[in-house]
Amino acid sequence: MLFRSKGFEEADLVIEDTFKTSKAHHCYIEPHVSLAQWDSKKGFNIWTSTQGYFLIQQKIAAIFSVPPSKIKVMPVENGGAFGGKVSLCLEPLACALSIKACAPVRMTMERDKEFLYGKPRFPATISIKLGIKKNGAITAIHSKLCYDLGAYADFGPILMYVATNNACGPYKIPNAKVEGCAVYTNKISGTSFRAPGVPQYCFALESIINRAAAKIEMNSIELRKKNAVTNKYVRIAGEPVNGNSFFTVLEKAQEILDKNPKKDEVGIAACLWETRAIPCSILLRLSDDGRILIVTGVSDLTGVRTVFIQIICDIFSIKQEDVEIIYQDSSTAPVTPPSTGSGTTYNVGHVVKSAGESLKSEIIKIAAKRLECKNENEVDLKDGKAFKKGSDKSIDRKSTRLNSSHTDISRMPSSA
Repeated sequence: MLFRSKGFEEADLVIEDTFKTSKAHHCYIEPHVSLAQWDSKKGFNIWTSTQGYFLIQQKIAAIFSVPPSKIKVMPVENGGAFGGKVSLCLEPLACALSIKACAPVRMTMERDKEFLYGKPRFPATISIKLGIKKNGAITAIHSKLCYDLGAYADFGPILMYVATNNACGPYKIPNAKVEGCAVYTNKISGTSFRAPGVPQYCFALESIINRAAAKIEMNSIELRKKNAVTNKYVRIAGEPVNGNSFFTVLEKAQEILDKNPKKDEVGIAACLWETRAIPCSILLRLSDDGRILIVTGVSDLTGVRTVFIQIICDIFSIKQEDVEIIYQDSSTAPVTPPSTGSGTTYNVGHVVKSAGESLKSEIIKIAAKRLECKNENEVDLKDGKAFKKGSDKSIDRKSTRLNSSHTDISRMPSSA
């Protein structure tokens, strides 16, 4: 996608403005809290409010030159995060103090300290110049994105990549130029906060889009539909769009608004956000009593334990009480990435589904032999039992355990 100044010359209307956003704190209910216990022979045991046990393990290992195998990060309930607990905070301090004190050290950040030292959403100054025709077709855009990183790069490179990659929003724009600038300032550095970098830019772009719609006297949803990205459209960073979901969402939004007597008081904004495949793993286990155990290292922030259980229940046609999730520390749990609002269900959920289907296949193989079936297609699983179709023969699921032991299925794909 090349930028031509001619794109603005072709426009019937050019709108230009600068927008500023402030830093914002996540305001999770539970503040940062960490407990570290140092043992010169065994290493660190760490209990902390975090979105990712393994990330903490890796970073503490690097800071203190301790092998990751000697760092155990324990699974604990998390009182909210929204991206604010992806990075390190109190963990290195608690570990250092534990070494010094030769005793466990627990640190809790008070609310006022959270606002001072908790990493916020990055402030931004965004300038946008948009060209549009009277028929609603966007001809060109020139955006300058300037984000306040604080004192350290830290999350900055990811932030700038994501923000600039979404600089055209969910729209087809034939001429686009995007300039991204990450600025060091003498402030606390920022971090992710629900789609890092995108809400700031989305606010600016959608404000311009709404102004353009008003200027050419066009319904703002119709303007968006006219320029909506469609299946296989290649975005500014070279990534193709998969599907036509944006157009479908706009039509549904219009349908809802048409039924709203106060539709003129409803604001419209749109955004595109992609979920990327990240390597992850889980372990499924058929227990002695026939229940299915999901062993994972995922930090549950978005209800994912319920999602995983629902996936397994759907595969095996069983009740939720027949499935249990087991959380293990970072030394024994299957490796998973930090939990995120838009990535955990997609990535780990696909792995749970894959492992569940594999475990089901193994159970059916064993059941087919014990039920004396001619082939595996004669076996049906339901309500914790394996049935031979067309007969009254059945065995409990727990009877399909291999060698009277556990049947384990693990998965660690390169992508979801």
